[in-house]
Amino acid sequence: MAKVANLDNPEQTKNIICTYQCSEAFKDLLANSYDYYVKFNGYSWIKPRFVREDKPIFIPLENEFRPIDK
Repeated sequence: MAKVANLDNPEQTKNIICTYQCSEAFKDLLANSYDYYVKFNGYSWIKPRFVREDKPIFIPLENEFRPIDK
């Protein structure tokens, strides 16, 4: 995060987190991590909320299964 945003500027960091091209779950993790940083350094910000999307479980077909070599 420090490579793309000034961590001492909460508004800029919030904009970068919200516009980052990744899943909502990863954005939530970034926001949680930055929230700890903000609290530790005594800054204030309003943490954005992200809704995690459930993805279907991948179940391989029999022809996709690769046996484990012993």
